[in-house]
Amino acid sequence: MPSWINRLTDASADLVFLDVPRRVAKALLLRAETHGTADLGLTQTALPSSVGSSRQWVNQALHGLERRGWVAVDGRKVRIRDEAALRRFVEN
Repeated sequence: MPSWINRLTDASADLVFLDVPRRVAKALLLRAETHGTADLGLTQTALPSSVGSSRQWVNQALHGLERRGWVAVDGRKVRIRDEAALRRFVEN
């Protein structure tokens, strides 16, 4: 099966089965795999479109993840602080 079909299937399943905070966390983890955890290079305006949600919901999700100490939000930049906790959150 072509890889684009797998990505489309995964994205569709995420929309159905994961809430917005988990979709945001998963998007951050996927981005970190290619960009490292120090600076994801992902702005808060690009994130909503990648998780299929509004900017308001994504900002609420980011602030929840930040309150838990799992990410740091600095202006328009997001940095993962506790990758293991973020992974556990996505998997539950």
